[in-house]
Amino acid sequence: MATREELKRFQLKSFWVRTESRGIVEQKMYDWGETACEACIKVEIFGVEEEPVEEHRAGEGDGPVNALDNALRKCLLPYFGFLEEVSIIDYKVKIVDKKEGTASAVIVRILFCAHGRKWAVEEESTDIINASLHSLIDGYRKALYAFSGQTSRLVGEILAS
Repeated sequence: MATREELKRFQLKSFWVRTESRGIVEQKMYDWGETACEACIKVEIFGVEEEPVEEHRAGEGDGPVNALDNALRKCLLPYFGFLEEVSIIDYKVKIVDKKEGTASAVIVRILFCAHGRKWAVEEESTDIINASLHSLIDGYRKALYAFSGQTSRLVGEILAS
């Protein structure tokens, strides 16, 4: 019988994200120079070896969420190559309580697609980066269940296109 961790296939251990502006010549409105984003993610992967495997990878991207996605995919693709076929086709952020300003909770919704099927995941948090990363994790977990022969209640949530 599979353990709870094996059913999850992977678990987030830690992460960090860094955004840096480079090449600032003058601080003109909307002209802050080049921005570089990088992220590091550490995950534990279950069910591919006798013992859980720990992966720690860095990724760069066109913003912090893209950098997190690139780092997460670097961790997962060596073990779950079919995730290469998974694409993100929509990313939305909705403010839950506008009265709170920048302290508002947000809902991050990501729409994924692979092999003619689409599925969406949502996470709510007062931290947009945290909500985005957990949406990415949930989306890739759904793909793992749907496309690796696993049976789960999550498979029923995959929508036919």
